[in-house]
Amino acid sequence: MVQPVQALSQNQQNIVNRADYLYSLVWTAQKTVTAHAYNSYYTFYAGQQYHLPYGQGPTANYIGYGVSPANFMAAAANANSVFYKSKSYAGSWYSTYYITDCSGFVSWCWGLTAKQSTRSLANYSSYVASVTQANIRNHLRVGDALNRYDYHVVLVTDLMYDGAGNLTGIEITEQTIPHTTRTVYTPAGLASAYASYDGIYRYNGTVPASPVVVQPEETWIEKACFDPMVYRDRNQDLKDLTDAQLKEHWLNHGIKEGRASSPILDLKFYLNNNPDLKAAYGTDYAKLYNHFITSGYKEYRKSSALFDGEYYTTKYPDVAANYKELYLKHYVDNGMKEGRRGSLTFDPNYYWVLRPDVAAAWPGDYEMCAKHYAGHGVNAQIEAYDKEFPVVSDVEVFDISTAGYTVSCKVTDNWGVSKVVFPTWTIHNGQDDLADNFMNTQKGTKDGDIFTFRVNTADHNYEIGEYGTHIYAVDRGGNQTVIQLEIIQVQDQGTYPDPEPDPDPEPTPTPDPTPTPTEDQIQPKAGAACVREGDIITNIPFYTTVSQLLAMFDNQNLEVLDKNGNEISGQTPVGTGVSLNLYSNGLLIDVATVMVLGDVDGSGGVDVTDYMRIKAAIMGELQIDSFERIAADVDLNGAVNTTDYMRLKAFFLGNFDLVRQIRIN
Repeated sequence: MVQPVQALSQNQQNIVNRADYLYSLVWTAQKTVTAHAYNSYYTFYAGQQYHLPYGQGPTANYIGYGVSPANFMAAAANANSVFYKSKSYAGSWYSTYYITDCSGFVSWCWGLTAKQSTRSLANYSSYVASVTQANIRNHLRVGDALNRYDYHVVLVTDLMYDGAGNLTGIEITEQTIPHTTRTVYTPAGLASAYASYDGIYRYNGTVPASPVVVQPEETWIEKACFDPMVYRDRNQDLKDLTDAQLKEHWLNHGIKEGRASSPILDLKFYLNNNPDLKAAYGTDYAKLYNHFITSGYKEYRKSSALFDGEYYTTKYPDVAANYKELYLKHYVDNGMKEGRRGSLTFDPNYYWVLRPDVAAAWPGDYEMCAKHYAGHGVNAQIEAYDKEFPVVSDVEVFDISTAGYTVSCKVTDNWGVSKVVFPTWTIHNGQDDLADNFMNTQKGTKDGDIFTFRVNTADHNYEIGEYGTHIYAVDRGGNQTVIQLEIIQVQDQGTYPDPEPDPDPEPTPTPDPTPTPTEDQIQPKAGAACVREGDIITNIPFYTTVSQLLAMFDNQNLEVLDKNGNEISGQTPVGTGVSLNLYSNGLLIDVATVMVLGDVDGSGGVDVTDYMRIKAAIMGELQIDSFERIAADVDLNGAVNTTDYMRLKAFFLGNFDLVRQIRIN
């Protein structure tokens, strides 16, 4: 059965209020303090904000028992207080002087007059049921505890339901290392995480009311979620309010209404781009906001048109390495001002091209550019990023000799070419001679739209034989077109005496006539880059156009259709899922489907969308069709897994050659 949604009893409401009160106590560390418990070291860093600190020790040190929450807050704000000068010890473990642990937290929330342990809490509560998914759905109530004796106990502080009354989310508040946390689980997720616990327990007594909630100091993430300029521009009905009035409106009404409020947060965007949150919260924007500021931003989620945590940390590995889960703080404090892209869909430099008035109003000010787009550009549905990829044409390989060869090509782009690179290696022994960091060391020489690169065998141990060269064309927007050249033969051109003629030569056999493609099958030309394997056409270079694709086949009467069944032609890019149809006398006689390795979304190339689709497929959040699955199998092992995701991500960063399956640097 489905448990009907019920209003909270006064006891339940008091438990929630007391838990909210403790969770609202956010303190700023005045000094750096290190703690140690359960063989884990954890640090409270000076200047950073935290919830109640975890620890174990003398009963007199527990927040809510040995020291009142208000006095703890006063001590935490004073660098010279005992909170910083002394420690609380429990055997070899130590922590800040004032502490609380999991059972102390639940004891206080239940209103017990003395701190209890995980074992003694059973004396004040009734066993309800074991922690199974069925029991969670049918018996769990707000205010209950999930307890495991001598180990850990957590508190249920909210239950979330969909419109049909089905339980979709459970909020757990707990005191853990290093401080108090809140997490939302699905019923299945909660049952899995707490399967080893002794059971669900419900307090038997009467819970006293909560003290007045202390308003915590605004955290950096809360500050980043509101910008008066953006809020005013996105919400024209509020345009006449002062900045202070706008902030008040945001806190009292705007959050609940899901209004966009800053470059990094648009609650409706956050909801629509995170289906798991939509399932858990529906349109409860207050809970959605709380999720974002407590855990959502740490999960690398998309939160606005300007910010996508996964994209930002992938594009800027220095941020991922040095800032970890504070990557968003880096964007707010530094990245936005430096003109770094927070998402695929917003490039400040491109926005200036589209809006020269913005560039003139705030010359060189990337932060104002971002705020203007978040306010005006999003409202106007401006696509503020370059979607066109460089076009590579007129590729030539010439001047081939023992010393090397020259490659040239024409590269054009709607916004401008950033660089054209020619990674080269000898086929013998794989890519052992591929230059490190070739994206910076093997750039072509530019003359107008023509880029030229000289391959010298001296740079490849003077090897003779087969050489491989690719062309990587990158535009100002970071879009990258990759062209795979056919194998180039570098021959030894030394002179040798002619051999003596054979006095009795064997007759030269008459060669078989050149085979022609089967008339009722789609077959690539001899020497074409692509290959037919069953009903799939593979080895298609990135961003091949329809015209270039058709030139790979001798067949006449070929029709090219996109994934939706619409005919495409000319310079339209060919991506995964495009089909080739062969007709004879008006009848369809053969069909083959294009697969571009790594091109999961069918755009014809590889970008951040592709590896994000692989990640979503691995996590079960996205169903991909059979052709997309083949394209996603980057490591060619027959399955889509994390290796495929990591290789495609590395390719996007320029660290992996997708075609040769070799790491670059």
